[in-house]
Amino acid sequence: MKKISKYLGMTALACSGIGFASPAMAQTNSELRSQIELLEQQLNAVKSKLDAQEDDVDRIEKRVDEVSEKTAPTDGFLVGNTKMKFSGFVDLDVHVTKTSDGEIASNSVGRDQYVSQLTPVSAVDVDDAVYTDYTIQSSRLAFGSDTPVGEDSLKTYFELDFILSPGGNEGVSSSFNPRIRRAYIDYKNWRVGQEWSTFQILQAIPETASFYGPADSQVFQRQALIRYTAGNFQFALENPNTNVIGAGLVDDSVIPDAVARYNFKNDTVNLSFAAIARQLRMDNGIVDGTTTGYGAVMGGRVNLGKDDIRFHVLGGEGLGRYVGLGISPGAVIDADGTGIEAIPSVSASIAYRKVLGDFSLSGGLSWIDIDNDVALTGDSVTSQSQTAFLALTKKVAPKMTVGGEVLVGERELENGLSGDLSRFTFSVKKGF
Repeated sequence: MKKISKYLGMTALACSGIGFASPAMAQTNSELRSQIELLEQQLNAVKSKLDAQEDDVDRIEKRVDEVSEKTAPTDGFLVGNTKMKFSGFVDLDVHVTKTSDGEIASNSVGRDQYVSQLTPVSAVDVDDAVYTDYTIQSSRLAFGSDTPVGEDSLKTYFELDFILSPGGNEGVSSSFNPRIRRAYIDYKNWRVGQEWSTFQILQAIPETASFYGPADSQVFQRQALIRYTAGNFQFALENPNTNVIGAGLVDDSVIPDAVARYNFKNDTVNLSFAAIARQLRMDNGIVDGTTTGYGAVMGGRVNLGKDDIRFHVLGGEGLGRYVGLGISPGAVIDADGTGIEAIPSVSASIAYRKVLGDFSLSGGLSWIDIDNDVALTGDSVTSQSQTAFLALTKKVAPKMTVGGEVLVGERELENGLSGDLSRFTFSVKKGF
């Protein structure tokens, strides 16, 4: 705009000069000077207005830049006024497994992650089995959105992996179908969709090189739910389902599983306390029974500088599928054969993590005891499981770790028979 002002000034001066030289406009010197001064005043006024407009444009452009910097996402990208973000990781796990009482089936999830109830137990002497598995099925893809709605925001999250997926084999392509892990909507204090159970304490899960490590004692459950959060308190109604010895998963429950939780967090501790109440129900025309399941859990993480301790303590009746990847059913058919009874259990875990520069060393123990009524359940069901692990990981690049882990576990049946599992895992994981 300054260039425009200069051009206008030059043009006006040229015109005034021409007027001064023209015989047809002969005037006195004083009159010509007056006209020139008037023209210069008008040009200066125009120039001042143009300069003011240019300053306004500069201020507007500066303000636009400031707003853009504040509203631009630090990660992800904008689609309209919605911020979109993609994330996930690629994970290669190599397992070398030794089992004392036979081999875990090659198509079993127990070959790709530790599932205690899949540890073989045999009543006859069998040779130890040793086998190696490579898997990338725990690799994950997630995407989410965040849309402003007045002073609030409306968020969505969708997450996939490939564990427990059909669609391929190890013969040629090792292809696996993606499966839904989590998918939910957040608005104000509400979360609806599929998510980790409100009864699960995520911060108590130890750091491992394998997928989840010692899973036999902790709550591990993802399911559809409706959750309300009020400060440190959370309340949820979650999908009901009853697993019964001899009948498997029975979807006859009417009342949702109800969970109440309290969270406490500061610089030193991140703790949670949760309680659950659930209806266990089976109605197949022969058995028409209903009973109540309940439980309580306390656990979390205690920070010791860069190091930490992670722990949980859990107890209840009829917890079933919530605990230890379903290590024990929640109920058993009663002696009359017409109703069901809840199965009690208690469990605990503790782990310590030591950070040494780019290295992280973690080790821990887990244990569960199931109080079966052997007269109803029989003596071939799991009565106890215990696991120990030691894992070392190293950060080798941003969001990339390489690690190794040794895990040993034992499963014992009510009849006294037991089976052992030993596993070494090598892992390479890169997040994005």
